[in-house]
Amino acid sequence: MKFQSRSSGRNRCSTRLGLVVVAASLVSAGAAHARTEVLRWTHARPADVQRWEAHVGSSQGNYDQVFTLSNPSVDAAGVHQSSIVVPDEATVYIALRAVGAGSVVSSYSNERLRAPAGGGGGGGSEDPALGAGQTIPPADN
Repeated sequence: MKFQSRSSGRNRCSTRLGLVVVAASLVSAGAAHARTEVLRWTHARPADVQRWEAHVGSSQGNYDQVFTLSNPSVDAAGVHQSSIVVPDEATVYIALRAVGAGSVVSSYSNERLRAPAGGGGGGGSEDPALGAGQTIPPADN
C-alpha cells in the first residue's frame, strides 16, 4: 500500500528534509555521549569464577552501576579483557570483583580512575588498564 498526502510537493519535500535532519541528529547525539573503557585483569584461580562484575561510580568507593562480564576474552598470559560503555564526558571509578559458586564474592580489586581522553573528548583515559598485572583476590570459600 502506498500512502500519499494531499499536501503540495513543496511541503512533502520539506517534511522529508526535516525527518532526515532529525534522524541524523539522533544518530550523532547517541554516538557522542558514550565511550568504551577496556578493562584488563588477572585472577589467581579463574576456574573458580562463574562471572566477573565491574562496579562503576562517579566518586571513590561509591558504585551505582554494576556490569556483568560473563565471557571475557583471555590471552595466553591469562589476562582477561572486556569492555564497558560509560558516559563520554564522565570521570568514573571502576573496581572489579569475582563471583564464584553460591554467589560468593571476592573483595573489590584496586579501584581505578578513568577520565575522558583529552579532558573530555571521549575514547577513554590514558590510565593503565584496570587490573593489568594485578591479581584480583579469589572468592573466599
